[in-house]
Amino acid sequence: MIIKKACSILISMNDLKIFLRIMLGLLLIATGVGKLLDIPGFIGVIEAYDLLPAWSAVAVGYLLPFVELVTGIGLVFKMQTHFAAWSAVGLHVIFLTGVIITLVRGLELDNCGCFGVFWARPLTLQTVFEDSLLLLISIFLLWSYRPSR
Repeated sequence: MIIKKACSILISMNDLKIFLRIMLGLLLIATGVGKLLDIPGFIGVIEAYDLLPAWSAVAVGYLLPFVELVTGIGLVFKMQTHFAAWSAVGLHVIFLTGVIITLVRGLELDNCGCFGVFWARPLTLQTVFEDSLLLLISIFLLWSYRPSR
């Protein structure tokens, strides 16, 4: 009975791990594509955060969508999964840090930039919650897909 219960829990954890990996991967693909469809508009969103010098906002605006896309593809198709999970953790640490700093500074943004300019959502405490949850999922995946020794 105990062994059956333990196997059931392991199967459930494996299903959860697969679901979260694919869900996060698809989300990153969607956010990357959303930003790629209007890079100049996305650069404007980055500039609205007022965290980076203008030249680096342009560089980030061109680079970030591709990083999200590659990370998402890696997660969905289980390619270099541990590296993709590290990338997801890094992305969400950066996003969460930028969101918190911007909110603490009292800036009001009509578009958080999560999906570029196509699904404009205001920057709020809900954004902090969402980014925190995505960071926790990314950390779980990093732990789940660590290389075996």
